[in-house]
Amino acid sequence: MASSSSLSLLDARREPSSLSNPEEARAVHASMRWTIDFEAKKVRGSVEYTVEGPGNEFRVDTSGGLTISKALVDGEEVAMAYGPTSSVFGTPVAVPLSSSSLGTRSSQVKFEYETGEGCTAAQWLDKEQTGSKRYPFFLYPVPGDPCEVAVAVPGRSWGEVYVGRDS
Repeated sequence: MASSSSLSLLDARREPSSLSNPEEARAVHASMRWTIDFEAKKVRGSVEYTVEGPGNEFRVDTSGGLTISKALVDGEEVAMAYGPTSSVFGTPVAVPLSSSSLGTRSSQVKFEYETGEGCTAAQWLDKEQTGSKRYPFFLYPVPGDPCEVAVAVPGRSWGEVYVGRDS
């Protein structure tokens, strides 16, 4: 009988709505930290995944309007490899998993990023567009990250958001 962790990997066949590779390296937890800048209409932050699996690289989907400034694997900065862009799924970004991670089958992968022009996933309303007319509003309707630095995460997720003080 297979263990539950190997069953979840076996059941994680290629995701048809993604360019990620869950059959090789699957995110089991995600932690996000965002700073939301309402004046600039930008989200700056990071997402850190706990990744498990036998693969030697971890891939995520990204979409337009996102700049990834840095990728780290187990605390070490690594090079990112961008794949060809799909009009449906965006652009895959792959990072190598360290050899020490391969032995333990677990790794921490962190992306630092910022949204920009053309980020269709993040929606902004000026305060005049809201019901109270007092505060601006930010909406990101899909769990994960702005402009998708995303993979399906079946386990727990955690987030921290900083929006600044009311002026």
